[in-house]
Amino acid sequence: MFISHKNSLKENQYRIVNQKDNRWVAYNGILVSNVCPHQGSLISTCNGDTSNRTCPYHGKTFNHKGVGINTFHSLETRPLYDWRGLQFTVPISDNCLNDLSFDNYILREARVDRVKATQESILELFLDVEHIGHVHPGVYDKIGITENDIDNIDWYYYDWGNVQVVLSEHTVKAAWITVFPNTMIEYQNDSLFITVAGKTINGYTDVHIFKYKNPEKSDDLYKMNSDIWECAWEQDKNQAQLIVVPALIDNLEKGQAQYRLWINATD
Repeated sequence: MFISHKNSLKENQYRIVNQKDNRWVAYNGILVSNVCPHQGSLISTCNGDTSNRTCPYHGKTFNHKGVGINTFHSLETRPLYDWRGLQFTVPISDNCLNDLSFDNYILREARVDRVKATQESILELFLDVEHIGHVHPGVYDKIGITENDIDNIDWYYYDWGNVQVVLSEHTVKAAWITVFPNTMIEYQNDSLFITVAGKTINGYTDVHIFKYKNPEKSDDLYKMNSDIWECAWEQDKNQAQLIVVPALIDNLEKGQAQYRLWINATD
């Protein structure tokens, strides 16, 4: 799962990971539990820069590595993995995106959209190429992604997810990256858009959205990319809300089937 851009995780500052119900904080390259093992209270309710964190319930204090200071309890920790400037909870590597890097990208917007659709429907729609001509006609014209490009997308499959790539003279024109089980990354024309679909509760899914700009490119270029992405996302949300019965796996495209099999194997 996507956690943050590495530039958002400043040294000696902890940041609550809200995609997980505030139960984790990212701190100095690792994830540290935000739940006190004593009686289950959240420890931090906002981001901070102290080396120690104290539970408000009974005063149990833990250092930045989760080790208890005035208690025999310790907090669970998990590693974070860097991929092209982005931080994930699983290791990611690929052999298809050439020298593409997001190291210097800056966050321009973060928000949560509530969608009346399941997490699985949202992910499977992202992995569906056949729907693009029907749901998004003309949306990508301004950045030169043609119907021929869509018909000739290159797919790459990994144990952590998959990548769809549109190439132009060996340069990545656009890419759609899926990190199982819930992270969708869209790169287009030097802008980056990341959506993380949370668990579905009572038919609704909270989708965390992060929009990044390449600071070496103009604001006008970013705005154009952002407008295109917002248009496509609105169309995808509407379509996802129309999916009321999960598709049979035999009716799915290969990328969708890979995701469905991965989900079934981890249930």
